[in-house]
Order: sequence, then structure tokens, then C-alpha cells
Amino acid sequence: MPEKAIIDYIKKSIATGYSPEQIRNTLITAGYSPHEVDVLIRSAIYKRKSPKKLIWIAAILIAITLTVIGLLLLVSQKEEPPNIKLTAIQTQIPKGQALLLKTQIINPTETTTQARLEYMILAPNGPKLMSKKKIVTISNYLTEIPEQLTPNIPPGKYTLKLTTKIGQYTLTKEIYFEITAAATHEKPTIITTPTNQRMKKSESQKECIGGCDDYNACTTDWCEEGKCEHEPIIPCCGNKICEQEENEDNCPIDCKKKKTIPKHNKKIQKTADLAVMDCERIATVTEKDKCFENAAKEYLISNICSKISQETTRDSCYMNFALNYEDFTVCKKISNKWTKRSCESLAKMSAMSET
Repeated sequence: MPEKAIIDYIKKSIATGYSPEQIRNTLITAGYSPHEVDVLIRSAIYKRKSPKKLIWIAAILIAITLTVIGLLLLVSQKEEPPNIKLTAIQTQIPKGQALLLKTQIINPTETTTQARLEYMILAPNGPKLMSKKKIVTISNYLTEIPEQLTPNIPPGKYTLKLTTKIGQYTLTKEIYFEITAAATHEKPTIITTPTNQRMKKSESQKECIGGCDDYNACTTDWCEEGKCEHEPIIPCCGNKICEQEENEDNCPIDCKKKKTIPKHNKKIQKTADLAVMDCERIATVTEKDKCFENAAKEYLISNICSKISQETTRDSCYMNFALNYEDFTVCKKISNKWTKRSCESLAKMSAMSET
């Protein structure tokens, strides 16, 4: 019997209820070898898989593998790190004048966090001559921080190094600047005679005890015959007068217009209350806090900040009023001790600049 006929016989026998063992015994009795019978039974029972199906299965497995690898790569990608940019308004300043700086912090994640900044003035051979530290809260993609340093160092070329720590990142920037000699004042020439030689000797003993530095970067100080003289430097950035050659870009400390919080009428207060009620309906904590922060900024009401549940967002909300409107009454409401100290330092600097 041909092989195909035997396989058909096996299939029909199985369909009618015979077991493979019964069919095997029958075929062996008919003269077929046990090995040959076993091969034919397997061929009849187990249908060979189609090559096309195998190709499809392989393609699906490859697609699944590539998808998993892609997801793993996507998850393992690191977030874009922050960056900083440091700019000096002027790279050459007379001795005693302030060095005005602008720091830009790029925060790609736009999450509220703190940045610790340290400004260091380094001598040409490396030693640190001056250092100033501050802590700021950042939440936007771009944050601009003005800074003013008044280095009490002799004329020469120096390096300003800024080190900024934001979370796990430590960023550094360096710029170079030069301090030039301050304006000198010529004393009148005295013709030497026997009489004025005696006067010169007595006048030379008239010194200004304690020195004549009035700690004002906008004056030139010297001692004249035992008396301190102070001559204003005009123009001078830092004298609270926006002079002809100054503007908001090269001297923001003198020319930047101070923002004020207007008095709120009942209509504005009612609108703000409605905005707060809308925020309270939001279920997600982060979105709700952001809504309160935006409402506080829009209606210029610092009390709305108290409704924010997350500490960093709440402190950032209060610092907005201290930085942009010089409302330092919010300092005592800040929870984080470093942010509170930063706010209190701003208040002291503002009070000193008004005296």
C-alpha cells in the first residue's frame, strides 16, 4: 500500500474511534515494520506547520523585541540637564565701582527647585579674593538673576567664576574683567619758600585718622590737609539716579522701574475669589497648586499663595512678590529656611539702598 494511502487509512481509523495503538498493532500484523508504522502515524496525527506561518511568527517576535528595546531606550534616556549663562554688563570698571552681572538659568524640566550660586573673584595666579553666595528658587524654563559685586581689590585683570548647584548637577562659568585705576585729583602746586616749608611740615602731619573711604562706590575719596574730601563720580551705576548714559540694560539697579502692587477694590477681590474657587475644584494636587500660583500672580494677592500645599511651589509663589514687587512681608511666611534667608537678605539690601 502506498505511503499516502496508509496515512489516509490511519486518519480515517482515528476518525472512526480507533486508538493509535490499535492502528499500530494492525499495521504491524499486516507486515509493516514498527519503525515505519510509527513514522506514518506521526505524519498522520501531527500536521506539519506551514513555512508561511513560521515566517509570520518570526516577524511578530522580531517586532515585539524591537518595541521592547525601543521602550527601554526611551525610558533610559536621561533628562536634558540645566544650563547657565553668565554676562557682565561691563568688563572694564574703575576701582571702587560695582561689577554688574546677569545670570541666566535654563531649567528644561520647568520643575520648581533651588539653585545655589557662588560668585568668586580669582586672582591671575588662582587664589580666591572674594566670594558671594546666594540661593534662588527657579520654576520657569528661563530665570534671569541680576547681581552686583563691589570688589575692594587693586587695579588689574581678574577672573570671575560662578559655580551653580541645581539638584545633582554642578555647573561652572567663567568670565574675565579688568579693574582700572580710579580718577586722580591733582593737588595745587606749592612754591617752596622758607616760610611755606615750615607750613608744609606742619600740614604734612595733618592726617585723616581712620581713612576717608565712605563706602560709596560712586564717590572718589581722598585726604586733603587732614580733612576727608568726597567727589561724586558721574555717571555712576549704583547711585539710584538713572543718568544720561545709563539705561535698564547697562544699569538696571538705577534705571529699572520698580513694580508696585496696586490697591485692590472689591471687584478685583471678587474676581480673585472666583478664580480661587475654580482652583479648589481641581483634583490633581500639582495642577491645583499651579492654578493657585497663577491666580496669585495675576491678581497680585500674596495671601493666595497660602493655599498651595507643596512647600517648594508655595515658597516660590511668595518669592515672586519679594523679588518683583519688594513685598518683604512674605518672608516670614516662607517655610524653607534657605529660601527665607534669601528673602530676608533681599529685604536688608533694599533697606540699605534706601538709606
